[in-house]
Amino acid sequence: MTIEGDWPRLTTLAMLLDLVLRNLIDNAAAHHDRETGTIVVRAAHDDAELRIEVEDDGPGIAPQHQAAIFLTFRTLANATPEMASSGMGLAIVARALGTVGGHIDVQSDAPRTRGTIFRVRWPKTIAALLKNH
Repeated sequence: MTIEGDWPRLTTLAMLLDLVLRNLIDNAAAHHDRETGTIVVRAAHDDAELRIEVEDDGPGIAPQHQAAIFLTFRTLANATPEMASSGMGLAIVARALGTVGGHIDVQSDAPRTRGTIFRVRWPKTIAALLKNH
């Protein structure tokens, strides 16, 4: 795994951010279909948000499945037994991001090309957001 980019010091809900990152990295590793692979985690930020990408060179996710992967207990139909999962990891990520006012999207064009990029937007002003709930 490679870590790149501009990672700021951040006062935030560390447990939720950790949960998001762990699930995205675990997902990239668990769903790889080759003996070796590459995972790149990168960050950038501005005054309003931290932007994180988790990119892998795995088999990718076909466009017609991309919305469903964030739903609870959904897994890809073409997953091999070695890639079996509970279908909870990405649903947890989406739920955690919704809690803090963040967002996630996915970029992949399987089977035309390999690889997937998950893009996360994590707001820097979570404390003010949570007071309104």
